[in-house]
Amino acid sequence: MSSRVLLCGALLLWASGAGAGPLTDLLQARQAKIDALLARYPDPLPEAARRELQAAVGDLLDYGAMAEAALGAAEWQRRSAAQREAFVAEFEALLRASSIRSVDVYRVSTVRYEQERVAGAAGEVRASVESDAALTEMDYRFRRLDGRWRVVDYAIDGLWAAQNYQRQFQKVLAEHGWEELLERMRRRTAELEAEP
Repeated sequence: MSSRVLLCGALLLWASGAGAGPLTDLLQARQAKIDALLARYPDPLPEAARRELQAAVGDLLDYGAMAEAALGAAEWQRRSAAQREAFVAEFEALLRASSIRSVDVYRVSTVRYEQERVAGAAGEVRASVESDAALTEMDYRFRRLDGRWRVVDYAIDGLWAAQNYQRQFQKVLAEHGWEELLERMRRRTAELEAEP
Protein backbone atom coordinates (compact mmCIF):
# COMPACT_ATOMS: atom_id res chain seq x y z
CA MET A 1 0.00 0.00 0.00
CA SER A 2 1.35 3.42 -0.82
CA SER A 3 2.48 5.56 2.07
CA ARG A 4 0.16 8.37 0.91
CA VAL A 5 -2.86 6.11 1.17
CA LEU A 6 -1.78 4.71 4.52
CA LEU A 7 -1.62 8.27 5.76
CA CYS A 8 -5.13 9.05 4.55
CA GLY A 9 -6.50 8.59 8.02
CA ALA A 10 -3.83 10.91 9.33
CA LEU A 11 -4.88 13.70 7.00
CA LEU A 12 -8.56 13.21 7.66
CA LEU A 13 -9.19 15.76 10.38
CA TRP A 14 -7.20 18.87 9.57
CA ALA A 15 -9.21 22.02 10.05
CA SER A 16 -8.84 25.72 10.84
CA GLY A 17 -10.70 28.97 10.38
CA ALA A 18 -14.31 29.87 11.03
CA GLY A 19 -17.03 27.26 10.81
CA ALA A 20 -18.73 27.04 7.44
CA GLY A 21 -21.29 24.38 8.28
CA PRO A 22 -21.93 21.33 10.43
CA LEU A 23 -19.38 19.09 8.71
CA THR A 24 -16.64 21.69 8.77
CA ASP A 25 -17.42 22.29 12.42
CA LEU A 26 -16.88 18.59 13.14
CA LEU A 27 -13.52 18.62 11.39
CA GLN A 28 -12.47 21.75 13.28
CA ALA A 29 -13.44 20.26 16.64
CA ARG A 30 -11.37 17.14 15.98
CA GLN A 31 -8.40 19.20 14.85
CA ALA A 32 -8.62 21.24 18.05
CA LYS A 33 -8.26 17.99 20.03
CA ILE A 34 -5.31 16.94 17.90
CA ASP A 35 -3.64 20.34 18.19
CA ALA A 36 -4.01 20.34 21.98
CA LEU A 37 -2.56 16.85 22.20
CA LEU A 38 0.42 17.65 19.99
CA ALA A 39 1.07 20.86 21.91
CA ARG A 40 1.41 18.83 25.13
CA TYR A 41 3.74 16.34 23.53
CA PRO A 42 6.15 17.73 20.96
CA ASP A 43 8.41 14.84 19.83
CA PRO A 44 8.46 11.95 20.45
CA LEU A 45 4.85 11.16 21.22
CA PRO A 46 4.48 8.68 24.12
CA GLU A 47 2.44 5.53 23.47
CA ALA A 48 -0.55 6.71 25.52
CA ALA A 49 -0.62 9.97 23.54
CA ARG A 50 -0.36 8.02 20.25
CA ARG A 51 -3.45 6.03 21.25
CA GLU A 52 -5.25 9.25 22.18
CA LEU A 53 -4.33 10.67 18.77
CA GLN A 54 -5.56 7.48 17.10
CA ALA A 55 -8.91 7.80 18.86
CA ALA A 56 -9.29 11.46 17.89
CA VAL A 57 -8.47 10.77 14.24
CA GLY A 58 -10.79 7.79 13.98
CA ASP A 59 -13.73 9.24 15.88
CA LEU A 60 -15.53 10.47 12.75
CA LEU A 61 -14.91 7.41 10.59
CA ASP A 62 -17.65 4.92 9.85
CA TYR A 63 -15.43 1.84 9.63
CA GLY A 64 -18.31 -0.41 8.61
CA ALA A 65 -19.31 1.73 5.62
CA MET A 66 -15.70 2.18 4.57
CA ALA A 67 -15.02 -1.56 4.89
CA GLU A 68 -18.06 -2.39 2.76
CA ALA A 69 -16.97 0.06 0.06
CA ALA A 70 -13.38 -1.19 0.21
CA LEU A 71 -14.48 -4.79 -0.23
CA GLY A 72 -16.89 -3.91 -3.05
CA ALA A 73 -20.64 -4.43 -3.22
CA ALA A 74 -20.58 -7.81 -4.96
CA GLU A 75 -17.94 -9.29 -2.65
CA TRP A 76 -19.72 -7.85 0.40
CA GLN A 77 -22.98 -9.55 -0.62
CA ARG A 78 -21.21 -12.91 -1.07
CA ARG A 79 -19.91 -12.88 2.49
CA SER A 80 -21.75 -14.18 5.55
CA ALA A 81 -22.54 -11.90 8.48
CA ALA A 82 -19.64 -13.46 10.42
CA GLN A 83 -17.23 -12.89 7.54
CA ARG A 84 -18.37 -9.28 7.18
CA GLU A 85 -17.91 -8.70 10.89
CA ALA A 86 -14.40 -10.18 10.78
CA PHE A 87 -13.52 -8.07 7.76
CA VAL A 88 -14.77 -4.85 9.36
CA ALA A 89 -12.71 -5.60 12.50
CA GLU A 90 -9.54 -6.21 10.45
CA PHE A 91 -10.16 -3.17 8.27
CA GLU A 92 -10.70 -0.93 11.29
CA ALA A 93 -7.51 -2.21 12.92
CA LEU A 94 -5.59 -1.54 9.71
CA LEU A 95 -6.93 2.00 9.32
CA ARG A 96 -6.32 2.81 12.98
CA ALA A 97 -2.74 1.53 12.78
CA SER A 98 -2.04 3.46 9.58
CA SER A 99 -3.58 6.66 10.98
CA ILE A 100 -0.78 7.18 13.49
CA ARG A 101 2.07 5.95 11.34
CA SER A 102 3.49 9.46 10.97
CA VAL A 103 2.47 11.95 13.64
CA ASP A 104 3.99 14.87 11.74
CA VAL A 105 1.24 14.80 9.11
CA TYR A 106 -1.07 16.23 11.76
CA ARG A 107 1.08 19.33 12.16
CA VAL A 108 -0.47 21.69 9.63
CA SER A 109 -0.18 25.40 8.97
CA THR A 110 -3.42 26.26 7.24
CA VAL A 111 -6.62 24.67 6.04
CA ARG A 112 -8.85 26.42 3.53
CA TYR A 113 -12.37 25.11 3.07
CA GLU A 114 -13.42 25.57 -0.50
CA GLN A 115 -16.76 23.85 -0.36
CA GLU A 116 -19.21 22.16 1.98
CA ARG A 117 -22.38 20.59 0.62
CA VAL A 118 -25.11 18.89 2.62
CA ALA A 119 -28.10 17.22 0.96
CA GLY A 120 -30.31 15.26 3.31
CA ALA A 121 -28.23 12.59 5.05
CA ALA A 122 -25.19 13.01 2.77
CA GLY A 123 -22.50 15.62 2.69
CA GLU A 124 -19.12 16.52 1.29
CA VAL A 125 -16.30 18.82 2.29
CA ARG A 126 -13.40 19.91 0.10
CA ALA A 127 -10.34 21.49 1.66
CA SER A 128 -6.77 22.50 0.90
CA VAL A 129 -4.32 21.59 3.64
CA GLU A 130 -0.99 23.38 3.86
CA SER A 131 1.92 22.07 5.88
CA ASP A 132 5.63 22.77 5.81
CA ALA A 133 6.06 19.89 3.35
CA ALA A 134 3.22 20.32 0.86
CA LEU A 135 -0.17 21.58 -0.20
CA THR A 136 -2.66 18.70 -0.18
CA GLU A 137 -6.19 18.64 -1.56
CA MET A 138 -8.61 16.76 0.71
CA ASP A 139 -12.15 15.58 0.04
CA TYR A 140 -14.44 14.00 2.64
CA ARG A 141 -17.73 12.18 2.12
CA PHE A 142 -20.07 12.15 5.08
CA ARG A 143 -23.27 10.31 5.87
CA ARG A 144 -25.61 10.96 8.79
CA LEU A 145 -26.17 7.67 10.60
CA ASP A 146 -28.20 7.36 13.78
CA GLY A 147 -28.27 11.14 14.08
CA ARG A 148 -24.49 11.49 13.83
CA TRP A 149 -22.38 12.62 10.87
CA ARG A 150 -19.69 10.08 9.95
CA VAL A 151 -16.98 10.06 7.30
CA VAL A 152 -17.63 7.19 4.89
CA ASP A 153 -14.70 7.91 2.54
CA TYR A 154 -11.95 10.45 1.97
CA ALA A 155 -9.48 11.36 -0.75
CA ILE A 156 -6.00 12.81 -0.78
CA ASP A 157 -5.18 14.64 -4.00
CA GLY A 158 -8.03 12.82 -5.73
CA LEU A 159 -7.13 9.30 -4.56
CA TRP A 160 -10.15 7.87 -2.71
CA ALA A 161 -9.23 5.56 0.18
CA ALA A 162 -12.01 2.99 -0.27
CA GLN A 163 -11.43 2.69 -4.01
CA ASN A 164 -7.67 2.27 -3.52
CA TYR A 165 -8.17 -0.43 -0.90
CA GLN A 166 -10.76 -2.12 -3.12
CA ARG A 167 -8.27 -2.52 -5.98
CA GLN A 168 -5.73 -4.07 -3.62
CA PHE A 169 -8.25 -6.34 -1.90
CA GLN A 170 -9.74 -7.58 -5.18
CA LYS A 171 -6.29 -8.56 -6.42
CA VAL A 172 -5.52 -10.54 -3.27
CA LEU A 173 -8.95 -12.20 -3.35
CA ALA A 174 -8.55 -13.21 -6.99
CA GLU A 175 -5.06 -14.61 -6.50
CA HIS A 176 -5.15 -15.98 -2.95
CA GLY A 177 -8.68 -16.01 -1.52
CA TRP A 178 -10.55 -14.76 1.53
CA GLU A 179 -8.45 -16.16 4.35
CA GLU A 180 -5.23 -14.85 2.82
CA LEU A 181 -6.77 -11.38 2.51
CA LEU A 182 -7.59 -11.33 6.22
CA GLU A 183 -4.15 -12.69 7.09
CA ARG A 184 -2.40 -10.04 5.01
CA MET A 185 -4.47 -7.34 6.68
CA ARG A 186 -3.48 -8.72 10.12
CA ARG A 187 0.20 -8.84 9.15
CA ARG A 188 0.18 -5.29 7.79
CA THR A 189 -1.55 -4.02 10.90
CA ALA A 190 1.06 -5.74 13.09
CA GLU A 191 3.87 -4.22 11.00
CA LEU A 192 2.39 -0.73 11.36
CA GLU A 193 1.85 -1.14 15.09
CA ALA A 194 5.46 -2.27 15.53
CA GLU A 195 6.87 0.86 13.88
CA PRO A 196 8.29 3.43 16.30
